[in-house]
Order: sequence, then C-alpha cells, then structure tokens
Amino acid sequence: MRLIIFIGMLALTLSQNIRADDNEPFFPVIKIFSALSDFNTVGMKESVTNEFLLLEHGEIWDINVLASYATPSNAQRKNYFSLISSKVRRNIAFINYWNKAKIKNGKSETVKAWLESVVVFKVDGIWKLQQMHSTRVELKNVPTSVKFIERYTKT
Repeated sequence: MRLIIFIGMLALTLSQNIRADDNEPFFPVIKIFSALSDFNTVGMKESVTNEFLLLEHGEIWDINVLASYATPSNAQRKNYFSLISSKVRRNIAFINYWNKAKIKNGKSETVKAWLESVVVFKVDGIWKLQQMHSTRVELKNVPTSVKFIERYTKT
C-alpha cells in the first residue's frame, strides 16, 4: 500500500512544474541535469555516489567524463522528464523515464531525447545516483503518448 501511495505522490510531483523535493528518489536525476544546465560540476558530483557509472549510448562514463560536458557557454538548456516506472526497496530505487532537453543558443534551438534508467541509493539519508543508462532516441521516435514535464532545481 505504501508503494502505491508513493508512486502516486511521485507521479503527482512529476506532473507539476515546481522545484523538486530532495527527499524523493528522482531528485538526484533532476539535480544532475539542473547542474549540467547551470555548468555546475560540483552540483553534478554531489548528485552521485563515489562508484557512479553512466552507460551513455554504448560508452562507459564516470562523473568526471559527464562533468566535462558542463562547460560554460551561451546555450540555455531546459530539462523535461516523463516517468515510466519507479520501484523503491528501502534504500534503493529503480527508475525508468524519458528525458528531453531543449537547448537554445541564440536564435537556434535543438531538441534531443533519451530513454533512461537509473539505480539510486540512499547514502546517509540522501538519494544519490549509483548508475544511469542512457540511450539517445530520435525525437520522431518518442511515442506521442509521452507527456514531458519541465523539472528544475536550483543547484
């Protein structure tokens, strides 16, 4: 019953364009992408465990490789998510979701999408990313039923 209530609350939270609650397992996902958008490598590293791995479209990255993409520029990135499923077992969560980014640089705008999953651990009472798997998806191949919600937290 608690899991059903939790999933309902998480879905409700994800359906609103508000700052995230750092007690929810999805928070480190929002935090790492917000930090990436803010070029905040410290915030990115705070979002993950020491053993973090990202499986990025056939490549294996650690947080330092991912953080190397957070280079200041004039581009502005907005992050959108659509939760597919979430399972929480005590101090571990398994979450599957769609991710979309709108990247605006001057007058040009690029939109990219990914299908992603994460394993999140609660470390000293804080949810942190342990593993992320990310597959780029052409925007035209994202199902029309997917409803993206903008999510941001100040990093």
